[in-house]
Amino acid sequence: SSDFIFDEEEGAAKAVDEQVYVMGGMISDLNVRLTRKNQNMAFVTLEDLYGTIEIIVFPNVYQQYREFLVEDAKVYVRGRASVSEREGKLIADLFIPMDKLPKDVWIQTDDINSFIRHQDELDEVIRNAPGDLSISIYSRAERAVKKLPSYKNISADEDTVSKLAAIFGKNNVRIVEASVGKMKRNKR
Repeated sequence: SSDFIFDEEEGAAKAVDEQVYVMGGMISDLNVRLTRKNQNMAFVTLEDLYGTIEIIVFPNVYQQYREFLVEDAKVYVRGRASVSEREGKLIADLFIPMDKLPKDVWIQTDDINSFIRHQDELDEVIRNAPGDLSISIYSRAERAVKKLPSYKNISADEDTVSKLAAIFGKNNVRIVEASVGKMKRNKR
């Protein structure tokens, strides 16, 4: 939020108009209004460790994410900066609750042959721990990534991660949160 505050010395905010930003914080204020077309939109105040920023939520985005727009909710928001001479705002296009950020399981192997040698063991772990986390395999030698199909999604409980670490090595298994900046908006 501090990048959106007008800096007297610089004569402008650090945020760049029309650039996409991702922020995380707590909704400290929510003001829902009706547009002239009788649709709900919102003005959200998002508070982070550095200050607050106003988030403008137009009707199509409000309709899609209204369940997450409640006071004291901790969210990530992505949007386009609207920076004027004295203030900066964010025009939202995506909201995600902090506790709902998608995660993936990443497994690193030395090369593709190493993965193939362990594929049956991996399939056994997947059969015993179905879930909703996708699996990506990274082969160092080939510098290639293979994302496994969704029917091979897995749970990431401690036991499952331990089994994967036993197969591929402790330093080769990671649970990674998705990047909010690269996420696509759901079309509802």
